Amino acid sequence: MRHSKTKSFFDEFTGSIISEFVREDYKFIIVGYPYWRAYVTSLDKKFRIEVYPKIDVRNRTIEIPKQNELKQNQSINDKMIVSSKNVTEASGLSDKDLITYSQFFEHIPEALIQYVILFKDSHWELLKALTYFGENFRALLKTNPALGYLIVNVENLNHSYSFYNHLSYIEHLIADKQKEILSRAGFPGSDRLVKIFSKVEPHSLEISHIKNLKNTLLNSTTKQREKILKILSHSKVIGTRLIEVVSLQPSVIDLISRKCLSELVNSGDKYEKHLKMLSKISAQYHKWHLRISEIENVEQIKVAYDKLKEQIKVLGRGSEFPPPPLPDNEYIFALKSPTEMRSWAIKQRNCIRKFIKDVKLGKKYFYKVIYNDEDATLEINTGKDGIKMGELHGKGNGIVSKESRSVVNKWFNINLV
Repeated sequence: MRHSKTKSFFDEFTGSIISEFVREDYKFIIVGYPYWRAYVTSLDKKFRIEVYPKIDVRNRTIEIPKQNELKQNQSINDKMIVSSKNVTEASGLSDKDLITYSQFFEHIPEALIQYVILFKDSHWELLKALTYFGENFRALLKTNPALGYLIVNVENLNHSYSFYNHLSYIEHLIADKQKEILSRAGFPGSDRLVKIFSKVEPHSLEISHIKNLKNTLLNSTTKQREKILKILSHSKVIGTRLIEVVSLQPSVIDLISRKCLSELVNSGDKYEKHLKMLSKISAQYHKWHLRISEIENVEQIKVAYDKLKEQIKVLGRGSEFPPPPLPDNEYIFALKSPTEMRSWAIKQRNCIRKFIKDVKLGKKYFYKVIYNDEDATLEINTGKDGIKMGELHGKGNGIVSKESRSVVNKWFNINLV
């Protein structure tokens, strides 16, 4: 009696290089062109999980999923796996998460590589889209690469969609009007914004900056939004710094002239320093309701900053609390008196009022955080070791959202000079 040979799951990927990397307690298997699939299996191959690795086509590196990431997806797929054949095995790898593996990259067609290396990241998703959507996606990358970047990162911008689970719907978006892509990514869908995105340099794209720009356009005042759109519309090329300035804190652009903005984004290694000063000026300007003349050039930023500090010193004299260690912004506000601390403690159902003496002695400071209808309390330690971030709690000392924590971390890092 003749027994038929058991067919391997990986037999379906004909004509593709299949590479297997053996770790201490699991295997990472990556299927190259034209399938772009990756899996983690148990050593006995009884369990399989599909994963979406991070690869860098330019530097020819593959990031192997970390064990803690795999545990989060342990229940995704528990199908039995039989042994696979013709697998390129790379045993004995060091315990690094980033590996260089040339054979995988050598089989990527050059016609696809030329599109992918335009971008900093999302190379795996871009290769998959180029293969799956073909000429339509290539045409989009030629005319408006930033919209192609939005498509492959759609689930990071709009949780209602998944790039991997909605491929047929996304294919429809590519063929449809480009402003529909913006709408699905959570942006205002307009021809004006389509033109703006067509000016964005592909290598400048980062998902964090895109998210910040989206939130700014959706949450800023009508006047601020129009000014931002006007600045971007009149720019010949839009790079990382310009996106960062207009989306970091909308009120910053209210303080500076068009000339100053241009000098700022082209200010070399002084850019970060100038931007931090502007952020502080903006926050204090709104907190103290001060008047300030438009800053004409980057040289005036330090002058305006020093002048504002002197004004605040005069205004802050006689207060029961020392001046706040870090400036407010649009979402984070110092509790600058015992009355404010007590009131906020009652509203938040926490016990920060017992630290009033510590604030008077310069050991601590407390801030209220109000972001996306979520309230929280932030502790800043101001002792001998310098300014350190303390605890961040929601109402009743509850856990705060990732979004609010991200806003606080960003504010703290910007202002801690």
